[in-house]
Amino acid sequence: MSQSKLIKADIIQSLKLKFAEAKSVVIVDYRGLTVAQVSDLRRKLKESGGELLVAKNTLILRALDNKVTKELTEALNGPTAVVFSPDELSSSKIIASYAKSAGLPKVKVGLTSDRVLTAAEVAVLATIPRREVLNGKLVGLLVSQPTRLVWTLSGNFSKLVRTLEAVRQKKVN
Repeated sequence: MSQSKLIKADIIQSLKLKFAEAKSVVIVDYRGLTVAQVSDLRRKLKESGGELLVAKNTLILRALDNKVTKELTEALNGPTAVVFSPDELSSSKIIASYAKSAGLPKVKVGLTSDRVLTAAEVAVLATIPRREVLNGKLVGLLVSQPTRLVWTLSGNFSKLVRTLEAVRQKKVN
């Protein structure tokens, strides 16, 4: 086997491993980003446990041999960077916030364990609050309902007490 084929086989194997480990993947067009911006984006992704790799489209397709769909094949044209994420939301949030400030990169598609996501669906994922925020909202909702019940019931009891006190005052006078 030639040296280039061995290198490509190693890259494909590495990509397969990263696709298997990642909970979500966002494929972006990084055209227009400067080297400094790509480095900054890589640093931000690394802080959240993510990783950005630039790879040839054919190698990406070979690494995704069991997930190749029409949408994915159509999206993989031009310069492509693959963003791997250890969770479902963090990388899409970082990409969206970076794209909002710098205007780039452009999301092509996203991948989860079971399907290919459009760029619009990835944008919707980026707007979902973090897990801690959602857990806090859920706890607040669960706590508020019994509190409302207590206030409602205590309101009726206090009305009864005030009514009985008014009746007692009337009988005393």
